[in-house]
Amino acid sequence: MSTDSSLDVLDVDSEKLADLFNRVKSKVSVDQEVIHARSALKHFNEYIFDETNNIHHINLCDALDTGEDVAGIIPRNSGKSTIVSGRFPAYSLGQDRGLRFILASHTAVLAQSFSRSIEAIFKLDKFKLLFGDMIPPQTTIRDSDNNKWNETEKMVKDRPVRNKLGFRVDAKDASIFAVGVGGAVVGRRSDKIILDDIIDRNSVKTEAQLSDIKYWYNEELKGSRHRKTQTVVVGSRWNEKDIYVYIMSTMLDQGADVSGNMVEEVQEQIRRYRELEQEVNV
Repeated sequence: MSTDSSLDVLDVDSEKLADLFNRVKSKVSVDQEVIHARSALKHFNEYIFDETNNIHHINLCDALDTGEDVAGIIPRNSGKSTIVSGRFPAYSLGQDRGLRFILASHTAVLAQSFSRSIEAIFKLDKFKLLFGDMIPPQTTIRDSDNNKWNETEKMVKDRPVRNKLGFRVDAKDASIFAVGVGGAVVGRRSDKIILDDIIDRNSVKTEAQLSDIKYWYNEELKGSRHRKTQTVVVGSRWNEKDIYVYIMSTMLDQGADVSGNMVEEVQEQIRRYRELEQEVNV
């Protein structure tokens, strides 16, 4: 007994097959871009903003990515605040929602503007593709003091009990706390401290002003640090004895990185600063 069998041949539409192949290829390409953008701040910078990094931006991003203290006297209008006080915190919080940032500048208003720039990055579709939604629902923000979202304090969505550094994240700990020099920091805990333009022309005119800033740095701000806290100091010089060189001299003594090609310049400024201190103390 025999039976006839027939083989049905699948008639594949070549155009549909090509379209499917292209969509799969595009999806793989997007996934690779996402993985690449998550891998380093400099890649995140290029992916999110469709920019090509300058060499000083690459050096700065690489220094920030180390997790070590970073110091840099960087010229005005060089994009330092855009990266240090905007994109770096946004990228870092995308990587670890449990991080706690203190953003400090010479006025609270300027520090709050940095906080708003981070929020603007959180709202970008490309950012959400990388890291998801960071901003809590408005109803949650209204209903609880533990989900603050204002110009001074921001607490990102879905924070873990412990951050990736191993430190417990309490309900009261802000993800982003913006403060002006002289503002209260006691009781705050930080994993990342950013000091961006903490002086201006008017705040370094007298020895008393410099002394007040130094006191705030030593007595208020340092108390928020723990053994793994990263401190980032960037700004422009206004006075050869200003606070930047004082801070950098202590940081470099402890092995901090000096971003970019500023090493010789900063070391020369520190040398001059210490000479001036000796002259005053004679």
